[in-house]
Parts: sequence; structure tokens; C-alpha cells
Amino acid sequence: MGDTYVMGFDLGTTSVKVCLINKITGQIEDIQWQETNSQISTKSTSQNVKTIFKAIEECCGRLCVDKLDGVNAIAVCGQMHGCVFWKQTDVWNDLNSSIEDVEVSSLYTWMDDRCHPDFLSDLPSPHSHLKLSTGFGCCTIFWFLKNRPEFLAKFNRCATIQDLFVAYLCRLSVPVVCDQNAASWGYFDTISNTWNVERLKECDFPVNLLPIVVKPNTEVGITKTNWLNLPTSCKVYVALGDFQCSVFAVMESEYDAVLNISTSAQLTFLKPKGFLPSIPVPKNQMIDYFPFFDNRYLAVAASLNGGNVLASFVKMLHQWTTFLGAEISEANIWKKLSESKTEVESSMVVDPTIFGERYKPEKRASISNIGFSSLQLNEVYYCICKGLISNLQSFISAATLQENGIQRILGSGNAFLKNAILQQEIRRQYNVPVVCCAGKDAAIGAALSIVKNRN
Repeated sequence: MGDTYVMGFDLGTTSVKVCLINKITGQIEDIQWQETNSQISTKSTSQNVKTIFKAIEECCGRLCVDKLDGVNAIAVCGQMHGCVFWKQTDVWNDLNSSIEDVEVSSLYTWMDDRCHPDFLSDLPSPHSHLKLSTGFGCCTIFWFLKNRPEFLAKFNRCATIQDLFVAYLCRLSVPVVCDQNAASWGYFDTISNTWNVERLKECDFPVNLLPIVVKPNTEVGITKTNWLNLPTSCKVYVALGDFQCSVFAVMESEYDAVLNISTSAQLTFLKPKGFLPSIPVPKNQMIDYFPFFDNRYLAVAASLNGGNVLASFVKMLHQWTTFLGAEISEANIWKKLSESKTEVESSMVVDPTIFGERYKPEKRASISNIGFSSLQLNEVYYCICKGLISNLQSFISAATLQENGIQRILGSGNAFLKNAILQQEIRRQYNVPVVCCAGKDAAIGAALSIVKNRN
């Protein structure tokens, strides 16, 4: 079958996806996904790395084996900000070894909340256009340095989960990351493409753990074994950010904004060529600027509150009904809510920020103007959905999109695509055409970025 396919992986917060893209036609030949169920406990934001790798194996096991013979290139993306530690030993170089043989920590995800505001305020100021936040890799490393130094002493490598995956595929001696993932850790200057090494050294930060940084679409190695039924010597490219890949899969024009609502929520548009973000970050800036491809930046409203808010609401309803003696599954609750009216007159206002926001971690949800008539379940649900879009408006307003020439919004993410209320509210509040883009996710974007870069 020869040099036919690019294989794309997405190691997400709740699931992994893998796809095969035909290099000649750009068509999706196969796609599979698998929930990871990797959360270590119901109260933990950490995930089991070996469980994630097992989910990847299950995913790949469902792909057409005949087509795998034609894979020549591998593109990977995954959840940003988080970090995982491992110990590089001779086991790593043994091509017959598995991830089970490697001493690897939990994945400390972007949802990790151990770095409270007081802790962050005591850290050195980064030379970066991105502010620090709990859940950022360098902040998590600082926390371990100050609270559990013996933990750090056990490991000699560190990266995002997707960078670990690439390193394992190629058996790299040192992990390699792209600027997209490096920027998501904090203490990284995207303009010079370097870590703030000197600033970190002054605080005894273990800079030896920081991965090597390269530009997106850089080939970093080849597959060394036929793990996952892949042929050996496939070209493997540096892992990318799942957010950037989701945008790449969907965006068709510079006049498009892209909305993604899955676990969290992001609204973004592309800044003009030559744009460089300000360092230091202007006070009270709510829009972030993420490195994209071709040395360009995305203006991003990155909210921590998206589908996770709706999932928490459903979980609460399930707990309430169970307490009251009713046997109603979460699946049935979702089904009922999906049948809710999309036109509801209500004066109730819900600010559904139960997970806070990076610019204001202490921010919490609130409900105001509740009347007797506001107690119907469908109205409460409607107002929560409306509030999620209103929260995005507080980052990037309709006027801001208009000022930047945006003519339509392309919507993606399971939470958005399955929710008619969210779709209606984005149209109403932003007053531009909205196009739902199903079947275009980060795994596909990762693979397409390689296909288009090679053509």
C-alpha cells in the first residue's frame, strides 16, 4: 500500500482518538475513539498514564490492519498545560519493554488546583505574554519543588502526556515539545522560543527537566517497534496542542472565528501576520494569545467552564433523584434535558463559573433574579446554557469580533454540537452566522497539519 496515510492521535482529557488521513486526497479513511476512564479518584484531577496508553492500544486495535501498513507519518496532539514525570533508564531503550515497565508518575492535568493564588503570587514573574495559572506544568513542578522535593528526585524527564507518547514511540532519550505545548506550561517566551531558564534557575527550579523546544510540524524521530501494529520507521512529528489542532481542523478562512465547547470552552480568531503579544501581560487582560502555526497567534477566550458545568449539573440531578429514591440514570437525565425548549422567557441570570477562571481563580457561580416562576427545571437548564455563552462574551464580545472582521462562527466540540440551546444562544448573542462542524476534531487537525505542510 506504500506511503499512503498520516495517522493522527489526540490524547484528550476524557478520551483518546485516532484517525487515518489519506495524504493524497486529505480524506478521513478511518477514525476511532475510546474513553480513558483514567481519573485516579472522583476527587482527583490526576490521571493514570498507563490507563491512557491502554486506551490508545484499544483504539488502534479497531483500525483496519491493512491500512496501517500504509502509514508513513504520525501526528500527535493532546491536552495542554498538564505534566507527567518519568524515569529514563535502560528499560526505556529496550524495544521489547512496555509502558508498564517504565517508572512514570500520574498525569497532573490542566484541571489540577493545587497552586492556589497565594502560591502563584510568590512565584517569580515569567518573561512571557501568558499569565501563570494552576494546572500549568511549570507551576506544578514549582509546587512539588516546594512541597514534595523527594517526589521530583525520583524522575529525570518531564513533558505533557502527548510528548511522553511521542518520546515513547521513538524511544527518544530527551523529550521534545513544540512551542504550543511549551507556552501552555508558563515561563516560556514564544518570541525567542526559549524557556525563562535564568529566571527559573534563580529559584532552584530543576531546569534539567524542561524538554527541548522545536517548531510545529518538526520531525523528531521514527517508530522503533511495531507497537500499535504500526510499521517501523514511520516518521513521527512533535506533538501539538489539542486546541490548536481543533482550530486547524475547522477554520476555513481568516474571517472565521472558531468556538469549541467540550470539557471547557474556547472562542478564538486568528490575529494578522506580524502580530506579537505584549510582554509583560497588560493588567486585567482576559484574552490570551496562543501560538498557532506559521509563527502566527490565536486570540483566545479560554474559559474553564464548558461542558463540565453541564455534566456537573446532570450529576447533581442524579444525586438528588437517587436521594429521593428515584432510579433515573444520568443518560436519561441528559436525554430529557436535550428535549428542553430552546425558547424560554426568563429574567433569571446564571453565571455558571463553578470552576473559576484563570484570570480570577476565586470566581464562583451565582444565580440572581430568581422568581417563583423560575423554578422549572427546563428554565434553570436554559439559563445555565445561556450563561455559558454570556461568560464567553465577557472575554470576547460581539463588538470585538466585528472589529476584527469576523463574519461567522464555526462551532465544534461534543457539548456544543449536541446542545441546541448553546447553538441558539451563540447565534443570538453574537449575531453572526453559526456553522456546526461535526466530525472535525483535534486528531484530524493534527494529521491535516502534516498533510498540508508536506504538500
